Amino acid sequence: MLAIVMRQLDCQSSRVTLRSAALMVGAGTAWGLLFAVAMTALTFWSCGMICLDDVAATSALSIAVGILTVGPVAVYGRSG
Repeated sequence: MLAIVMRQLDCQSSRVTLRSAALMVGAGTAWGLLFAVAMTALTFWSCGMICLDDVAATSALSIAVGILTVGPVAVYGRSG
């Protein structure tokens, strides 16, 4: 599925503007925070305690992954 989308994407006409970059960061951060909260709740439910180092690492990684993956999909996925 990703290969089909990548073949149809015209990289020359899709320039990153300040507005689209802000939307990418906002959508990716929102997704990352929701994912981090869900993983923290799952850890608390299964273990009965929360490790703050684990929460910090999960939050940082999920926000970074959200910005790099979910952000562009949120911005450019609706333009086709």
